[in-house]
Amino acid sequence: MRSVFVVAMIVVCATVEAKPYTVVAKPTIFNGDWYPLPPADMRAAVVDTALAEITKSGQLIIVDHAPTGVDSTNDGSISLDIFLLNSEQVVAVTITLQLPGCANYTSTLSLNVRGMDHQELYNAFEFVGRETANRLITKTAVAKTCAPPPNDEVIQIFNRAQELKRLKRYAESRALFAMVVDNSALENSRFRDLADVEVRYGLLVQQAADIAAETILSAAQFDASASSLDHREHLYRQILANNVSDSDVMLRVNTLLEELKKARTRLAQIALDEVKVALSMTIRELAEVFSDHGDFLVEETLRQMFSERQFGAFGLNKYLIKGDQLELALNDMTFGVEFSVVGTRDRENNRVDFKLADDWTAPRALPARSFH
Repeated sequence: MRSVFVVAMIVVCATVEAKPYTVVAKPTIFNGDWYPLPPADMRAAVVDTALAEITKSGQLIIVDHAPTGVDSTNDGSISLDIFLLNSEQVVAVTITLQLPGCANYTSTLSLNVRGMDHQELYNAFEFVGRETANRLITKTAVAKTCAPPPNDEVIQIFNRAQELKRLKRYAESRALFAMVVDNSALENSRFRDLADVEVRYGLLVQQAADIAAETILSAAQFDASASSLDHREHLYRQILANNVSDSDVMLRVNTLLEELKKARTRLAQIALDEVKVALSMTIRELAEVFSDHGDFLVEETLRQMFSERQFGAFGLNKYLIKGDQLELALNDMTFGVEFSVVGTRDRENNRVDFKLADDWTAPRALPARSFH
């Protein structure tokens, strides 16, 4: 039985009919001797994610092999090529859509993955698959015909791309610049060269600068702040992957990545400082409740109180009595950080005193980069 996916894509080919195209998916990994992830994980992260973006509704049906015994005049293919470059620590994905009577539609994205752990690598591969698919969708949406634009329209396309860049409509701008770059018959290579610089560097660095200008590191907006830092990082990592032979660009972008690392540390500290304030209140509340009781509460009662959010946004991960001491592990449910709290019986005064057992001098790390 063949796997079938319905593809959401605006196909602007003059020969498009009501009957959908049957498109054969052809995923390939070119890795040399480098396996940053197991092959099955790389396929799942890139291919499955890309097809999930491309299969939301529409005009194409994707299968894993060419159908037999049916009319194949409407058949096409979609290639998903994963390139792994060990020396540069770069993963690149190229998606090519070929339809009968149309020029090929191609989108590509390269990402530097140096220094990433396993979860960050998987997230990065998912991002590359999803973003490459979205670039293909955008490219088919902005094209007016299947054929490359004639030379006399290239300047208009280039100027429109610049206008969209100024309007911060980066996806559309990139698609138009890419149309200029892809036009191998272009008589004046100056515009192709300028468009190539935009695709490799200009658009990415401008988008990152816009995000940086709009980002406020805030515990109250932690998810948005962390997402903005993630977004800037994958833009910088695309620049590194696109400009491996340009030492000046590599130096500038690596400096920006170092600044981004410091911003992550500041955000972690801002968030943890806020958690510390909330935790101090929770510790006081624990001392009051236990002292009113005159002894340690039984575990079941305490867990029930935590489940009812009587101690703020903290969960109870551990309850362990050792003589006159009670060891609790509290989990902050907002940022996912665990803290050790110790309660000590004061039998003479019939009370229980609590204190934080953790050292607060070093900020904890933020979660793995999401690349979403």
